Amino acid sequence: MESLKGQQIIPESIGDKTYTVLKNLIIQSKLSPGMRLKEEVLSSMLELSRTPLREALKRLQDDGWVTRIPGGGVKVSDISQKEVEELYQIREVLEGLMAREATNLLKEDDLSRLEELIQKMEMAAALNDSQLVIDYGHKFHDIIYEKANNQKCLEILRNVLDHIERYRYLGVDTSPGRRKKAGDEHRQLLNALITGKGNKVEQVMREHIRYGGQAVLESIDKWLSKRSNG
Repeated sequence: MESLKGQQIIPESIGDKTYTVLKNLIIQSKLSPGMRLKEEVLSSMLELSRTPLREALKRLQDDGWVTRIPGGGVKVSDISQKEVEELYQIREVLEGLMAREATNLLKEDDLSRLEELIQKMEMAAALNDSQLVIDYGHKFHDIIYEKANNQKCLEILRNVLDHIERYRYLGVDTSPGRRKKAGDEHRQLLNALITGKGNKVEQVMREHIRYGGQAVLESIDKWLSKRSNG
């Protein structure tokens, strides 16, 4: 360990922070799909040198947030129905696996917390509050992630969920009917978890994710049509 002497540990580099800032701007559509990103503009806007900026842009490219332009430079990656399909296919597999692994690790108080969240989702749906339905749904899934205790799976899933979140900020929302259906699907999932049968839980979770993906596909089709006509 002699070689480690005198080495400074930096919790988060400037490049890491720049990556996080730019990724969040892309997710929130403040850097819109297809927008060209000029280094000199970003460097001035973020008040930093080109080196950490280029480091961040390289990572963003590796993670699919930006795309290289022939002849030099980068642009914000565009959106597509195909990407939605791929993201939800991956999410379906990963969340199905984690739900199955969590099945027999959930305690009575965990099941009570899930029941409480479903009741809140149902009330939010009755009030036509899509954001609250989404927030309670996230908390429901977070409990399952925590109990599954599969860190590598969760690491991959978080990246997928970040890309999915981007579509919501673009204005792609669930239909009014989807709000109630999401609550019903979480109720079915909880009932499956109570039985303690992992294979059944995985099946119900995968169906739930698939239905959610179909709703987003319908919405993104309308959004893309509106953009092309506008």
